[in-house]
Amino acid sequence: MFEEVYANIFLLARKKSGKTTVMYNVLKKCCDKDARVVIFSATYKKDANMKAIVKYFKKKGNQIETYSSIFEGKLNILDGILDELGDPETDDEEEVKKRPKRPRKIIKVDDEEEEERKKKRKKKYLAPEIVFVFDDLSTELRSPSISRLMKTNRHYKSKVLLSSQYLHDLKPESIRQLDYLLAFKGLTEEKLLKVYVGMDLSFDFPVFERVYKNATEEKYQFLYIYNGNQKMRKNFSCECAV
Repeated sequence: MFEEVYANIFLLARKKSGKTTVMYNVLKKCCDKDARVVIFSATYKKDANMKAIVKYFKKKGNQIETYSSIFEGKLNILDGILDELGDPETDDEEEVKKRPKRPRKIIKVDDEEEEERKKKRKKKYLAPEIVFVFDDLSTELRSPSISRLMKTNRHYKSKVLLSSQYLHDLKPESIRQLDYLLAFKGLTEEKLLKVYVGMDLSFDFPVFERVYKNATEEKYQFLYIYNGNQKMRKNFSCECAV
């Protein structure tokens, strides 16, 4: 689905466009059983797809956390999680070394047992260690903690999925950190222009508008934009000619 494992991905769509279903499929494909899944969604207790996502990962045995908001009173939950993980912009290397480490339990095993354990631990595919989901949080997406996460997500070996009806729910500095944008059917010319400018696309806007309309002719379809090489696809697999 995505060339970059540790990516910032934005799903831009109106309500009932199919974006939560796409998000569900992305999470199932991109998360292994060791991934920590952190969901911020105002509707995670009501929306059928969000409830299915939570149920799926609980059954799979993942560590999953759900919040209806980034904030709990004056407490910024996302900042708390990032502080727990460690901030690469503020952490002093020497201070990190001085932090007390939890004692490791040492178990003696013979060489054959150790080799078998190593084989089991080795992963076949590279996967994010932590996945953040922000679903329809509107103005909360402008929180400085969102920008902080998107600038440093690779440090945390994390994938970040954000969804909203408006790209400008994100701050400009956050938009510049986007690796992928999925634009669903039904966007106005004004919204498309914001995508065109925000993703800093190198071809003319009329070309982009034409490609978008062709890719989203049918219901629940979307235009996939990869900022790394400015390639576009219809859904995940069909490359669009520019």
